[in-house]
Amino acid sequence: MKYVHGYNQRESIRLQDQASTLVELLHSDTFYPAGSQVLEARCGVGAQTITLARNSNHAHITSVDISERSVAEAKNKIEGAGSTNGLC
Repeated sequence: MKYVHGYNQRESIRLQDQASTLVELLHSDTFYPAGSQVLEARCGVGAQTITLARNSNHAHITSVDISERSVAEAKNKIEGAGSTNGLC
């Protein structure tokens, strides 16, 4: 099985644009109480993870994906955003 999402610059930009739209539609007001443990399956490159972690900074967000490459990019983005509660 070949995984193709986010592996080239154009696809990565498309996914980021899509994620930005989803933040407004789905996650802009998502909030998890302090101490919550949230599993985000299929995190991709972590765009939603950043929003979930930011909105619920006292919850623990664990994100997973089938693609090691995507998870590596997600880790970089999450760390770059200064998140301490979003983990991949």
